[in-house]
Amino acid sequence: MANYKESIVIKLKIFFLSIKKSLTYASVFIILFLFVMILSGVDMDPKTVALFLSLNYEPRNTLEALALIMVIFLELSPLMAFMELRTMSEDEKVQITISQMRNHIIVIGAGHLGRRVIDWMKKMEFPFVVITLPKDRENNETIRQLIKENFPVIFGDATIGEILEDAGIDRAKGIIVTINNDLANLTIAEKARKLNPKVRVVLRLYNDELVPIALSSGYADEALSTTAISVQLFLTGTFLNVSEELPPIVPIRVNEDSPILGKSIEEIEKITNVTIINLRRESKWIGATPKITVKANDILLITGDHKSFGRLLKLYL
Repeated sequence: MANYKESIVIKLKIFFLSIKKSLTYASVFIILFLFVMILSGVDMDPKTVALFLSLNYEPRNTLEALALIMVIFLELSPLMAFMELRTMSEDEKVQITISQMRNHIIVIGAGHLGRRVIDWMKKMEFPFVVITLPKDRENNETIRQLIKENFPVIFGDATIGEILEDAGIDRAKGIIVTINNDLANLTIAEKARKLNPKVRVVLRLYNDELVPIALSSGYADEALSTTAISVQLFLTGTFLNVSEELPPIVPIRVNEDSPILGKSIEEIEKITNVTIINLRRESKWIGATPKITVKANDILLITGDHKSFGRLLKLYL
């Protein structure tokens, strides 16, 4: 499981942050100590300084007593830094986690569709950040479980650019928008594209008419209507039994810069453990024979389990 908070990188990040905070505290108290010492007129000879630092100096006035207090705080700097980190909020810890993430997926929403996307991401062991509304902190079982398992969750409105920035949109590989509001989804897509022109944006839309608009605007790479996707299943279900036991079949188009370009079907299946059911080239299904090599604009029908799809997606990083 991709438990980022427990990773060595995150622990090192927190360790160095502790050192940084400790040095900051120490610098402040050293400056204050020197300032008070100058005001008090005490000789700054090594013996006197050593007495102060060993807390063996007997102050003769208020300023000297204040300087001694500064020394006490100076020596407590590492403990103060440690206590500050120990009392760090969960949201602050999440930000440390996200700061170390690269090529991750941002999932917007944890509703009916979002929960299923999150479940797949966990099983594929693919890095992701979830953005959801503050009310879900207590009311959404999926979110509570993610927090318990130390997955990064950000609470806020994803239509606000700062929230997307908190999720590391500038370093993200893709963003999946799953909330039940077409207008908000389009707004999020626009903000995400402006913050990171290279991020792949996938939208869930209810209104079929908005799909071509979303794609032609350039704000979305994929705009999928759940209604359009499921209509064949509903129609088939009126005559035959529709089975959900088989793993999903996903059609993907091979781009000109795809890392699987020029690879054979046999090689792709061996690397990722997915099964390529068929291959469509120039409007014709030509079959996915083991030795055939993949060309640009080919459409592959792929199926497999969670880990197989995870390996396939990581191949595209």
